[in-house]
Amino acid sequence: MIDPGPALQKAIVAALRAGPELIEQFRGATPRVYDSIPNPAVFPYIQVGEDQTLNDGEDDGECLAGSEVFCTIHVWSRAVGKVEAKLICGAIREALSATLAVEGQRVVVSQFRDVRILTDPDGLTAHGVYTHRFLLEPA
Repeated sequence: MIDPGPALQKAIVAALRAGPELIEQFRGATPRVYDSIPNPAVFPYIQVGEDQTLNDGEDDGECLAGSEVFCTIHVWSRAVGKVEAKLICGAIREALSATLAVEGQRVVVSQFRDVRILTDPDGLTAHGVYTHRFLLEPA
């Protein structure tokens, strides 16, 4: 079975960069979405974070070899307070609620899981940690 992670990440990045609500949060510009953060980075920005991929069916005697993937997306903001980070996380939720086109996969489930908004140890940066669940099967 082919790991769906790279194709899913590509689809997530495309959805985040094209999401109208996210473009609005980035003042009409294409949202800054990174895998590897440039130095220096311009705030706010979104970082594609960690994934956890679980088996869904192949070894359970089911016919389909699916994957359950939990994707973490980080939001980094230096605006005063946490409102900007919260608004961006809400816009991410909206962007990922649309059906994603994942190469070689069919998205069976796309589900918001949780979001946490933290103050980074530097005391200046709001850090949003957003988690989304996908259930995928080969197309």
